[in-house]
Amino acid sequence: MPELDGFDVLEELQKHDDWRDIPVVILTAEPLSAEDRKRLHGYFEGILEKGSCSRTQLLEIVGRSIKRPAQGIAAERAT
Repeated sequence: MPELDGFDVLEELQKHDDWRDIPVVILTAEPLSAEDRKRLHGYFEGILEKGSCSRTQLLEIVGRSIKRPAQGIAAERAT
């Protein structure tokens, strides 16, 4: 992304109430440093490294991430 990096995208998501619950899975080509992890503030569902994760691992994390908000919405509608 020429104008934004992944950190900028996460910061932008946090600025908007409606966007804060969007699940984020980080797929990186390089390991994240301790400083990078600190910058993320826990605003992600999982971190995977390209080449060292399987398709199954990626699908499991994405599957868990998209089910969680849907369950919350269903619970809100039931009340």
